[in-house]
Amino acid sequence: GTAITGLDKGMKWCADVNVYLYIALLVAFLILGPTAYFLNLGTESLGGFLTSLFDHSLMTGAANDSNWPQSWTTFYWASYFAWTPTLGLFFATISYGRTIRAMTALIFGLGGGFGLIWMTLISGTAIERQMSGTVDLVGALATEGTGGIPYLVLNSLPLGKVLGVLYLVIMVFTFVTAANANISVMAGLSVEGQGQDTKPSKPLLLIWGVIVAVISCFIVAWIGIDGVKALSNIGGIVALFIEIGIAASIVVCIAKWRKIDQTGTYLKEEREFE
Repeated sequence: GTAITGLDKGMKWCADVNVYLYIALLVAFLILGPTAYFLNLGTESLGGFLTSLFDHSLMTGAANDSNWPQSWTTFYWASYFAWTPTLGLFFATISYGRTIRAMTALIFGLGGGFGLIWMTLISGTAIERQMSGTVDLVGALATEGTGGIPYLVLNSLPLGKVLGVLYLVIMVFTFVTAANANISVMAGLSVEGQGQDTKPSKPLLLIWGVIVAVISCFIVAWIGIDGVKALSNIGGIVALFIEIGIAASIVVCIAKWRKIDQTGTYLKEEREFE
């Protein structure tokens, strides 16, 4: 529904509310959680991440016969590739009028910074609860799966019920915000013509919204999390070839057009012929 109202209305409102809710949850963890523990753990983990980044990036689990890299590292690697084509186009849409440097710093800096804070506060609290024996998250994971783990962590904190409701609302807004971006891009690709002023019609946005909703419900209800991972891996492989082509096109464009005059006209690079 919010995708139909446009980028500057419903989609912007949904994204803004989502950000404020995330900030509220993180502040709650900072106040109510084991602050000293997860700050120390976050500092230590950041050092370990930076020193072992290259090794962990190439880890396949063959030496110790572990499927953990396939279940996590490879899955998220493929997931990022699957999201890149649509999110790249969406970022291009919202970055109109801004510099590439500013958008790059915003996307990588803000996204990476939020991930660091989230892992430190939320994951640090979960680890502390498990290590202290407050909650048996490992046992719950084996018997109930991943779905209930966040609520066990939240319920172990003061105002746990309230935080549980807040977390549920955040997840709803998160999925809606992500769906808005994809629906907007796919509807835009279905419109003939290019340009900043070219916008998909509301019926087209509605059609794509229904398609995304139906497919998502079917996958979650009938295939489950394993099916989601499998489709994500397949999408990542397909997207990889698309992104290789995009990267090659960028290299060609940079090699061919390097100089820009003050009026914005691209000037072909001068070459010396022997």
